Amino acid sequence: MEEKIKMKKIMNKICIKCGAEDKFIQRTDDTKEDCLNCRKILNEKCVALLESGKIEEARKIIIDSDNNDEWKNERLNYFIPDFIRYRQPEQEKERIENIRKKLYEAEIFLKENNFAKADQFVLEKESKEWLEEYENIKFEYVSKDLGEWFKKCRFSFDKKKAEVLTKTGKYILVQARAGSGKTTTIALKVRQLVKYYGAKPEEILVLAFNKKAAEEFRDRINDKKYCGDGVATESNTLTFHALAKRIANTGKNQLVDKKSHSNEHNRHGKDEKLQTKFVQECFDEVENIDRSLIGKLFYLFLKAVSEKINGAFRNDSEYYLYLRNQEYTTIAGEFVKSVGEKYIADFLFEHKISKNEKEVEYIYERNVKKDLNIKYPYNPDFSLFYTDDRQREQLQAVIEYFGFTEKNPGYPSFFETEKESQKYLKESKEKRDLFSSDGEQRKLFSFKKTGFVEMSQDDFDKIKSELLDERNNSDKVREKFEEIIKQRLNEKGFFVSTRLSEKEILQKIPKVERRKEKLVKQITQFINKAQKLSYKPEDIRSIAEREKGNTNLSKRNEFFVKIACRIYDKYLARLEEKNCIDFDGLFVDAIKKIKEESANCKIVYHGEKKISDIKYILIDEYQDFSELFYQLIDEIRKVNPAISFFCVGDDWQAINGFAGSDLKFFDNFNSKDKDGNGNYFPGGIKSELLTNYRSDKNIVLHSNFLMAGLGTGGEPEESKPDGAIYLSELLRVELRNDQEHINEYTKDRRYMDAAYVLLGKEETNKSIPLELARYLKTVEYIVQDKVENQKQVCLLFRTNKLHGLSISKFAGKIGEWCPKRPKTIKKKLKGKDVWFNIDYSTAHSFKGKESDVVIIVGANRRNFPKFHPDNELMEILGVTMQKVKDEEQRLFYVATTRAKEELYLIYDEKVGMSDFIPKNWQYSKINAIECPFDINAFD
Repeated sequence: MEEKIKMKKIMNKICIKCGAEDKFIQRTDDTKEDCLNCRKILNEKCVALLESGKIEEARKIIIDSDNNDEWKNERLNYFIPDFIRYRQPEQEKERIENIRKKLYEAEIFLKENNFAKADQFVLEKESKEWLEEYENIKFEYVSKDLGEWFKKCRFSFDKKKAEVLTKTGKYILVQARAGSGKTTTIALKVRQLVKYYGAKPEEILVLAFNKKAAEEFRDRINDKKYCGDGVATESNTLTFHALAKRIANTGKNQLVDKKSHSNEHNRHGKDEKLQTKFVQECFDEVENIDRSLIGKLFYLFLKAVSEKINGAFRNDSEYYLYLRNQEYTTIAGEFVKSVGEKYIADFLFEHKISKNEKEVEYIYERNVKKDLNIKYPYNPDFSLFYTDDRQREQLQAVIEYFGFTEKNPGYPSFFETEKESQKYLKESKEKRDLFSSDGEQRKLFSFKKTGFVEMSQDDFDKIKSELLDERNNSDKVREKFEEIIKQRLNEKGFFVSTRLSEKEILQKIPKVERRKEKLVKQITQFINKAQKLSYKPEDIRSIAEREKGNTNLSKRNEFFVKIACRIYDKYLARLEEKNCIDFDGLFVDAIKKIKEESANCKIVYHGEKKISDIKYILIDEYQDFSELFYQLIDEIRKVNPAISFFCVGDDWQAINGFAGSDLKFFDNFNSKDKDGNGNYFPGGIKSELLTNYRSDKNIVLHSNFLMAGLGTGGEPEESKPDGAIYLSELLRVELRNDQEHINEYTKDRRYMDAAYVLLGKEETNKSIPLELARYLKTVEYIVQDKVENQKQVCLLFRTNKLHGLSISKFAGKIGEWCPKRPKTIKKKLKGKDVWFNIDYSTAHSFKGKESDVVIIVGANRRNFPKFHPDNELMEILGVTMQKVKDEEQRLFYVATTRAKEELYLIYDEKVGMSDFIPKNWQYSKINAIECPFDINAFD
């Protein structure tokens, strides 16, 4: 009965806690936050307690309330202090004076520059009132010291850094937004520990996530402006990996992710082996034992497809964002844009198809402008040619898959605006008219021999309406869809044979060994992720069986897990057999050793020191914390509970989920989540560094728009200029060489010529060289002016290739065309130092760096975000598409915040601009070229 009443209240939008209705309602069950009326009642109780002088009781009812941390912090840090300050000035003054008297001893310690004893004196009292007033006093001393330091360094005084370095507690987390000076803050903290806490270098550990960051910390800390030579060494400023290795101090052979010649790897004379090569050997062994089974699973894996359902995302908007940006891989290894296109591509690949007893083959998205003798580019989904027609002179048919039709217009759903939907339908009609017997284009041009085969979403809808439950009949849906393809090809005079055998298909796959190498890399990543979660092969099989029973495991994932677990079994056995240890194994061994040896456990590196001797651990990039990192740190803390932690990170820059990082350690640093998990550093303190000293104002504000609703944004420095952000489609490259257009054609010809040379393409009628030429023209147009004005320019890409061309070659060509800058950039290419005139990088690799001008080359859909088909392979290990989308959004944030003065977002309008680009921002123009962004389209 009680449950029915509760459900009735929920359905009628009545707060279960206070009974408020309608407009007040936010709470729907016992796990949600207080509604507005609950908060109103709570505020009244809080005011009554404050007026009667019961400040601690007022704090307690707020802390114990069913509200989020942001609301509680606002009440604790602003509402209560302001109430006391303005409503009870005399009582407050008297209260502060009484606390100050009790803090006299602590202030003596501060005057003597003995912050350690001062902190200890206050923390032992366990009084929040004492701590707050103590930090007010301590702030004066910290500000005086930093004021002199900033003045000496000719920097403006940074009050926020002074506040952060004033924070007093055993566990401190600093949320530092982009450009706020994370490295400086940690270096200043080390300086403070040495100067005011009497810390010795051997009592400090500074932990970074990669060698380059560790080296940067050593250089910064040892700078005479901070601590001077000798404070930061390879012994106390290192990576998590190095720490685990020094604790484990194992005699096993090391598996590494890439060749390294550092002392860290080789100082014990142990052999190294590339982990991917080791996994490849495991794969080869398993394949040799049961080649037919592995071959079958590999084929089924390549053929299978999956698509997430709406419920996998927070809302419809994010689900359709996923669909717009998803890619699918065909058996032949091509990326296509929809399930329908994959089904067609795989069908054409798996069958022998002929016309007039001559075999035909398909080309995906080929520009058939010349084949049809039309005046504009046209790239149908599939073009069919005779296999012996090497010059591609006789186009036999085109196949189009229309994902949207009059019955399925895609709005409001897939498309963000009705305008986009109508444009798609209009273009679809133009394609049909091109081949219709009474169409204007058909009358105008002569290509009557070219057939037109249409498939669409309507075909899927018809098939699914005939099946009782298409969710459990995906194979049946595909089978019937292929029957329709066969029928329509037959109608156009094509003969479709029976499906090739699995062996024939595998032999036909282009670069099949390279595809297997890619699979090995995927399995390596899968094993690493599983080990970070402490999953054995049998654990994964159990999870897979359970998910399969719940119909949550896709066919593609099912086949991948079957292969991966077989390799994982062999991998673990081979590690033991060859006396090897991998990256994650080092952490496991280090944790085990600490448990066995307790506080006497040693960190071995050119000498030894006990874990019990460490007093302070500082952690950089804390947002990238993983389960194994936490287990190692937690074990250290258990055997040495006196250690203090100072962590710095930015949850908006968490972009290493593929490497095992998990934001739960950041979000639940000192609190529990809704399921009661977390509170990893009980009693910890959070602080903020929000001021961005790197970027001009508009770049900071734009990044806040990008991350709207996901927390407190960065703050621009007051003295910074506005800066500028540009958004532009790719510039047009003129291909018409008639008299009217000859001048533009002559100018633009070099971009097409460069594209062909760079790509090494022989076929002159493909669309890729044209797209690459447009990128070359657009980027050069922007860069020329910048380098002439001595600006640092960096080209940022989503991946290492743009339309199949390495980004180093792209940047090299732009640098060749532009005036030489006085300072060039050194890059490591194939083990050699190469100097570039223009800097370039992927967005991932440029994290932590900056440039005067940043050009994001390809700010498109399917680049930002990039829902790669391989993302799904980690889903059984907790990597959901929702998490992938969130991380992709953070990656775009990282890319945009690398710019100091100007940010350029350039995109291919045929693909569409990135869904992350804020729709409510007024973008600048590129000189005389109008910004193509139509704000009214999003009203």
